Amino acid sequence: MTFVLVELDSLEALKLVSLAGQSLAIDGLDQGWDKTFIATYFFVRMEKRSGVATTLQTRMIEGPLEDPATGAAASALTAYLSLKEGTPDETLRYELVQGVEMGRRSEIFIDIEMDSDKSISKVFLEGGAVQVMEGRLTI
Repeated sequence: MTFVLVELDSLEALKLVSLAGQSLAIDGLDQGWDKTFIATYFFVRMEKRSGVATTLQTRMIEGPLEDPATGAAASALTAYLSLKEGTPDETLRYELVQGVEMGRRSEIFIDIEMDSDKSISKVFLEGGAVQVMEGRLTI
């Protein structure tokens, strides 16, 4: 999966994002990544809660679709932010809120452990799940 990460200045700007109606096409991706799912992950930085976690509000849009909770995109974004802003041997905590604009609020929690060389050693993803459908497929 490939995510285009777009930082916006305010929640008002995040609310104005609309569905594109068509999928993204990006030239120049490495071989193997050029024929994959590509979506845009919009985010706004909120205040740091209790000095512990960085809070972000997000939206994941791929063409005509919006996802209320995207662990893969949240992991990609927080890994990127940690590589840019983290320090050696630090554990960074993130709380992401997604799906608000579509009436399906989701909360995603991520901890990222940094190594002494400022690379990422571990990514911990957490969040709840609610069953929204059930079915059976006969082949």
